[in-house]
Amino acid sequence: MGRDSTSAQKYGLLSYSSMNIGDEIQSIAAQRFLPRIDTLVHREQVNSFKSSTKTKLIMNAWWMWEPKRFPPSDSIDPLPISMYIRDDIRDSFNARSIDYLKKVGPVGCRD
Repeated sequence: MGRDSTSAQKYGLLSYSSMNIGDEIQSIAAQRFLPRIDTLVHREQVNSFKSSTKTKLIMNAWWMWEPKRFPPSDSIDPLPISMYIRDDIRDSFNARSIDYLKKVGPVGCRD
């Protein structure tokens, strides 16, 4: 039997290394909307994530300590919901980051 499209698709969940429990709660909430979790993708390393198959990733997070690590790699198939881009890095986002958000939009925002 062939694999159905759900089993062939990979799903990722954001992970963090912060002391903010809100980050973890966001991932717990996102997990409920995915059929399974195949991998964790660290928020601060989305640009270097590599996978042989595109990984769907709910991007519901506070973005980020290092704006140079955005946009995500081509291995990520983004689901950009509930994003918050910190005030002090908005002006630091380069044209590539802005073009990326326009390409994958609409982008759901929070705060």
